[in-house]
Amino acid sequence: MSGFFELGVEASDPNAGEFGRGASVRGGGCRQRCQLFRGVLSPYMEPYGKGQRGVLIVGEAPGAEEDRQGRPFVGPSGEELAKGVDWAGYDLDRDCVRTNVCRCRPPKNATPTATQLNACRWRLLEHIEEMKPRVIILLGRPAVDGLLGHRLTERMGGLTMTDWVGLQIPDQLLKAWICPLYHPAYLMRNKDDPSIRRVWREQLKIALDLCDKPVPQE
Repeated sequence: MSGFFELGVEASDPNAGEFGRGASVRGGGCRQRCQLFRGVLSPYMEPYGKGQRGVLIVGEAPGAEEDRQGRPFVGPSGEELAKGVDWAGYDLDRDCVRTNVCRCRPPKNATPTATQLNACRWRLLEHIEEMKPRVIILLGRPAVDGLLGHRLTERMGGLTMTDWVGLQIPDQLLKAWICPLYHPAYLMRNKDDPSIRRVWREQLKIALDLCDKPVPQE
């Protein structure tokens, strides 16, 4: 899918890693530009899960329960996610690794800002470089912006989350399928409409099943 993404400014940094992670934003950029780590119980929350099927699930940021337990997706949204993964025939802890694009909980569970996403991006890219997932499921628009925002062309950056949902994008740079979906919290806010949960689970299964399909390299 040539032209879907572009490498962006970070990837031109001679100190950048394979995925365009500039050395100048590692660590120091996180602590100096973001400051979220100062007000949380579980700073820099680590990814969790065995990932035996090579699936990385990326959310927005930890909530209150996640911050208390020190693990991503253990609150109500995590329960919804686990049920959906189980419905699709997979196990969340065994087959997947789950994390957030913003590793520290924003105050009052606020949506991560662009500054916070940019400061934390290197952590996600570093984990992808180490894990080498086959599928990356992005739950919510901040997850899309956090992983891809610096690479999007102007045309793709103008898409809404509704435009992103359900796509299966072969990313030659990350060597993984990129699959944006609504965050499980969206299902909970629309619990009176069972069709939303049904469609979401069907899209989730399609994404999970890509773990056995190689990413096209041309």
